Amino acid sequence: MNTELQVKAKKLIEIDDIDGALQLLRAEGAGIIESIKLVKETKSISLSDAKKLVALHPVWDDQQENFRNFHDSIIDVLNDKDA
Repeated sequence: MNTELQVKAKKLIEIDDIDGALQLLRAEGAGIIESIKLVKETKSISLSDAKKLVALHPVWDDQQENFRNFHDSIIDVLNDKDA
């Protein structure tokens, strides 16, 4: 993520315009992990809370199935390890 984009998004997050920040980040090609990290650091919130704010935002709706599949794969691997 370029510095200019990061500064613009941080300013939006700081004034609690998470919606605007996430729309900007997605439109400019930032990934979900970068977006989560930026929200977490800027708002000083937990990783879990940042993930919820970002991953469940409508701007990522087209990726929800991929997220679920990835999450399910991780759970399957962890369950197999425990068996």
